[in-house]
Amino acid sequence: GLARALCRYWCAEGVAQGQMVVLGAMRPLLENSLDNINDAAAKCVNSEGSSPEELQEFILSLPKNLHLEKFRSKMENQTVPSTNDMTDGDNVTDSQYAASFAIIEEENESDNDEDEESDSIRGSGSNGAGTEEGLKIAWQYRKSVQDARSGVGGSNNRRSDVGDGVYCHSYDLSKRMWDQFADLGKNPLLTNTKIVDCWNAFRMSQNAILDFRKQGMNLFCTLWKHIQSTFSEHNRNRNQEAESKPSTVIRLFLHRFPVGPGSVALPLLMAKIRKENMPVVVLV
Repeated sequence: GLARALCRYWCAEGVAQGQMVVLGAMRPLLENSLDNINDAAAKCVNSEGSSPEELQEFILSLPKNLHLEKFRSKMENQTVPSTNDMTDGDNVTDSQYAASFAIIEEENESDNDEDEESDSIRGSGSNGAGTEEGLKIAWQYRKSVQDARSGVGGSNNRRSDVGDGVYCHSYDLSKRMWDQFADLGKNPLLTNTKIVDCWNAFRMSQNAILDFRKQGMNLFCTLWKHIQSTFSEHNRNRNQEAESKPSTVIRLFLHRFPVGPGSVALPLLMAKIRKENMPVVVLV
């Protein structure tokens, strides 16, 4: 219920921010699971983790991005000829996307500021000095809120390295983000999500059941290799050196993470991420 909704929101926000969402599959494909139904090693973690099919279904359930709908509506209402070809939202460049979002955010904040100012005036009474004091307090409050949301302190300059300029997107959990993109070639759910196979971390070549501490070590190594390969692939797609500094953020989602092996793998993984100063966040 609520836990799944939070996970859907967290992953959808990563996609909306242009980050990479990596989902770890701790169980084999369903067809492989049926083939190995009598395999003792396959049974050892059969009750924990998610299969690739389950994770794919989860990706398809990510909620509708309402900010994208606002952006498309704004583009449709514009009369500039050069933007008429963008009404479907699929051919919009990143700069246009970010600029329009910034305008939407500023308009929303302006509306909120006007409401707060009106409330301040009404609450200050008929005294002229009281009115000025109320306006001053309201202005200071609005300024602090804007600074906090834009990630700056004591400065009017906005950060230019934060996604599309939107601090937090809005979503409709009753509808799907997938349905917002008619052109699958430009669907971010295909380009910004990745399901990685972690099942082999729980198996041995001799087909024997592993001790959970050994499984944990294998799982840690597997997850770290997937993180490195994801950064390398993303850099290559951006025509950068594969071994150069990461140019994106990875959101690693470990659904139904196995408790025993996870108690070994997770501390090692977090320590490695901190040591290497990698832009990786983890949700378990």
